[in-house]
Amino acid sequence: MGQKIFPLILTSVGEEVANKTFIDILNMFEKFGFIDNANFWISLRQTRNAIANEYPDNLEKLVIDLNAVYTQSEKLLAYWQKLKTRIDQVVS
Repeated sequence: MGQKIFPLILTSVGEEVANKTFIDILNMFEKFGFIDNANFWISLRQTRNAIANEYPDNLEKLVIDLNAVYTQSEKLLAYWQKLKTRIDQVVS
């Protein structure tokens, strides 16, 4: 969502995102009120990276990371609903 949808939304409100880093895009998203805190998204990416790059021989770390994914997924679903509402407000 962050890599593809966020830049599209910013472009639709007239912002230039072509040469922006992901952190820049997150900060712009926060500025426009699309997210409350850019650090939440950074945390999501760190968890995703931990799961994607984790080796199966470290089961304790894998369990911790999977539990983090579960907790963050609830927050992500709630955020998606809020974002849909915010997009409707901006587009209308």
